[in-house]
Amino acid sequence: SAEIGTLFLEHVKAPDRAPAGTSLITAFFPDQPDIDFADWSDDRLTDTARELIERLFPELRDHYRSARLKRWPYAANHADVGYYQALQRLLDAYPADSTVQIAGDYMALPSQESAVLAGSRAAARILAG
Repeated sequence: SAEIGTLFLEHVKAPDRAPAGTSLITAFFPDQPDIDFADWSDDRLTDTARELIERLFPELRDHYRSARLKRWPYAANHADVGYYQALQRLLDAYPADSTVQIAGDYMALPSQESAVLAGSRAAARILAG
């Protein structure tokens, strides 16, 4: 789908994410210059996500239960081309022995997992210093 940037298979991350024998999938509609998703109805967003999911995972057809939408107008950083290279240069140049370290969900694809990983790395640098 040209509209959906990412699918997360939440039920694969941990067994308690969805009831046994079911799937929980998160679809992200990224900011696009030619599409204003704020104008799309909940049904249109859901239908678009379902079409992609059921095309990729045909075994899920006829097993749809529900959708929950959350609209975040300012949900994540917008990483332009070169962002991660510049971020890596900053991290490489940052003093490893500083008692203040850099962490956050902007260190990779924004998510709780990337925030935890960045925090763990920052804590390890502080403890090693």
